[in-house]
Amino acid sequence: MKIRVRLRAKDQTLEGTFTGSNAEQVVGAIQREAANRAGLLVRMAILALSPLAFAREAVRLHNEQSGARHPLPNSCAEFLQAAIGAGLAEMLET
Repeated sequence: MKIRVRLRAKDQTLEGTFTGSNAEQVVGAIQREAANRAGLLVRMAILALSPLAFAREAVRLHNEQSGARHPLPNSCAEFLQAAIGAGLAEMLET
């Protein structure tokens, strides 16, 4: 599967195309890219999370920053579907 992501939050932007054989691998690739763009301590915290925990934290932070009330995902696939539905991601290949 291949997903194109365009996320902007305050002073940070995460844009790119991420691939994996399943949703968990795709979210893991997004997680690694987010970690690579962060400072050392934040990078270590991001990498310590499972892909699902990372997805849940991303939604929690988005809700906190934007005032939205999106439910926390129960799976990486649910996270990606919600991102696609919100226009933050685009499915390029399944």
